[in-house]
Amino acid sequence: IAQKFGPTVLRLVELCSDCEGHPKPAWIWRKQRHAARLSQASACECLVPACDKLHNLRCLNAELRGGADPFRHLKAGPGQYLQHFAALLPVFERYELAVAAEIRHELAELRRLLAQREWYREPADAGYAAYAMP
Repeated sequence: IAQKFGPTVLRLVELCSDCEGHPKPAWIWRKQRHAARLSQASACECLVPACDKLHNLRCLNAELRGGADPFRHLKAGPGQYLQHFAALLPVFERYELAVAAEIRHELAELRRLLAQREWYREPADAGYAAYAMP
């Protein structure tokens, strides 16, 4: 990527990715590490990952509106995704990214749509603090 597009594009791709290599570490550890890396990134560097998260939220919400369970093919459940998006939102808001308001809206919509599902129970708000990073 760096040879073809340069170091800036490589950095943006790295900030959108939660890990490199295989096998991948546990989901929660990858997301914690990803949030920590973004909290150290600049406003400019956070813009692409913020747009990526907005897209992810919109896709989850669209599937839920269509009656599907989008979490059936993901590595974690809805509660963990809610915690992950909620943990990233303050990073994006800190830089006053315009997209942060849309992320907040889509996150609220995800909570609303999940509350309508019989199979979903809101997790206790342990947040990432409940999990230790190796």
